[in-house]
Amino acid sequence: MTGKCSRRQFITTCSGFAPVWLLAVRSVRSEEQQNVPVLNPLRRTESDLRPFMRLGIEHIYNGAVDRRFNCMPFVRFNLTDPPTWARHIEWGCPHMVGRFVDALAMCAEVFDFEADPVADRAFRKYLHDCLDNEYTMPFHITIRPAPGGARSGWIHNCREVLLGLLGLAEWKGDDGSLELAKRFVRAIDTATRENGRFPSGSISSEGWGSYSPDQLNMCSGRLIRALLRYYRVTGDELGVELAKRFADTNIRETFTPDGYLKKASGNHLHSTQGTMTGIIDLGILTNNNFYLETGCRLYDHGLAPWRTSWGWAKEYKTYDDRSNWHYRSGEANNTGDYIESALLLGQSVYKGYDDAERFIRNGLLAAQVHDTGWIAQSDEPDTEETVYSDMRNRAKGAFVFTIPNGYLHYHTDLMGGALQSLAEAYHATIVEENDTTRVNMFFTADSPSVAVESFLPVRGEVRISIKRPTRLHIRIPDWVGMFQLLRNGRTEHSIVMEPDGMLFAGLCQPQDTFTLTFDLEERESIEYAPGFEEPYTVRWKGNTITGMSPAPANRIALY
Repeated sequence: MTGKCSRRQFITTCSGFAPVWLLAVRSVRSEEQQNVPVLNPLRRTESDLRPFMRLGIEHIYNGAVDRRFNCMPFVRFNLTDPPTWARHIEWGCPHMVGRFVDALAMCAEVFDFEADPVADRAFRKYLHDCLDNEYTMPFHITIRPAPGGARSGWIHNCREVLLGLLGLAEWKGDDGSLELAKRFVRAIDTATRENGRFPSGSISSEGWGSYSPDQLNMCSGRLIRALLRYYRVTGDELGVELAKRFADTNIRETFTPDGYLKKASGNHLHSTQGTMTGIIDLGILTNNNFYLETGCRLYDHGLAPWRTSWGWAKEYKTYDDRSNWHYRSGEANNTGDYIESALLLGQSVYKGYDDAERFIRNGLLAAQVHDTGWIAQSDEPDTEETVYSDMRNRAKGAFVFTIPNGYLHYHTDLMGGALQSLAEAYHATIVEENDTTRVNMFFTADSPSVAVESFLPVRGEVRISIKRPTRLHIRIPDWVGMFQLLRNGRTEHSIVMEPDGMLFAGLCQPQDTFTLTFDLEERESIEYAPGFEEPYTVRWKGNTITGMSPAPANRIALY
């Protein structure tokens, strides 16, 4: 190979045709907005996911917990309307705590960071205490429990509590949390054995609440993937048995055979999207095409209308109260669900990596609070339920609710899904199996075999340094046109473009260095977002958004 070449040229040479999806898109002049204040300017220059994850960890420890009350989590933040504040809400613990611990544990698998033992001990206590009831179900924990009041909880929180316990077991080597997770899973089995579902979405010291058919995804569907993780950690087959039980019930009751949503899927899209991710994961783990194909159909059909091409994803199907914070809001957790599903599809059927990378760069990272100068500092005195002090520092690193091009509001449970997705994406960037290494996405990352340094989104260049002998495959994204690959500074002649879009560079030796270069095409698209009538004009450079209009009124923009 000499000079620059394209996927199209490779595939045409090998197969005699060029797929339709390789046709060029209209190119227009990009309007760079480097001087316009946005929520996260770091995403314009940084392609390493670890700095964003570190910011998130710092937010959990420094902003999302109340150290006056044994690191009880704050739930709701108001960052826009003075006086700004962070506030405790009844349902925040253990929901937020399970999310925090899961996120911290997954980030600890990516890089070292200084944990906070005071906060970690408090998190463990909350997760253990919430299950200390006759049902072994997650009850709420508040700063000041109402005297004589019935203790209660939401089954919606089972996923968060189980993930938190598993996080403590893996991250801290906590045998007590592992044993509690086993008792918890058996309590879930007992509660759902009769008909494949929980008796209710709520429970209290007085018993189960009433049943509503639209609670399936909110309770059992979203729990499927946590049960699969439980199996992977413990080897306990009950985890897979329960995952199948819930998948079968939810597929039958909440989805059509062609992957569209029934009314019983409920209004909370985050739970339905989490159900989809769990079903795909179940198909991969059990090598069962029924689950995998069902998840694919949900991704392609029933849930596709609720996201944009850049990964902004709606939180609820409908919300009647126009004055409520959730009206038309998009949730970083929802974007995370799509990212995790796309990564699983990339692993199993070799489609989805382009979506995952685009959703991360534009839907997820754009929703992280990096620049906090726009937040008004308050001088109100702190109260038991609400703090007003130091809000700029408290908010830094948070992943938030957004509208398609603007900040909207923030609840701390978004940290779990966002950081989990970034950790999974980091691991999926480089995948090693036996003597083969696959570079699936253009993020900076390290593995035992290779080190990847990505210069996106600044310029179209990716460098891959070989650490040990390996057969190297590099996935060339659909959006890349002409490219050139150099091996140790010279044009590489022996590469082969495979049908799945992977570039095979052959057997590589330590000290080999590959440099992949390509143009970052500037283009413009007109797109609609679910829940919004007016279209958005989106300006792209490669797979990164450089600008979007209209800009929001009285809100800090994302692009």
